[in-house]
Amino acid sequence: MTLSGCDSPPPDHVTSPHASRPTLHAFAIGSQFDPAVAGAICGRVIVDGEIPRPPLFQVGSIQSAPDGSREKRLEPNPNAPVIDAKTRGVANAVVFLREVDLAESKPWS
Repeated sequence: MTLSGCDSPPPDHVTSPHASRPTLHAFAIGSQFDPAVAGAICGRVIVDGEIPRPPLFQVGSIQSAPDGSREKRLEPNPNAPVIDAKTRGVANAVVFLREVDLAESKPWS
C-alpha cells in the first residue's frame, strides 16, 4: 500500500459536496452478504517517496502580558503524520474502501 497525499486529484466519480445526494436504496445493509466470497484486508501503510515534513504550527498564548501583547511560539504540527523513518510505516493510518456494494457488505455486529 502507498500513502497518497491530499494534493492528489480526486477520482472521477467523486463529486462536489454541493452535488445532489445519492438515492437511498431499498435494501438492508448486508442483506446479500456471503462470507464464502468475503475477504479481509491486512497490510501496512507506508510512505512512497520523500517523508513529508509539515511546517511548525504557530501557537499564541491565551493570557495577555501586562503590556497587552501575547506570546507566540512555534510548536510541532498536531496534525502531522507519524511516520517511522526506518520502516516508512505510517502510524494510526485509516484505510477505507470506495464503491462497496452495501447490500453485499458485512453487516455491523
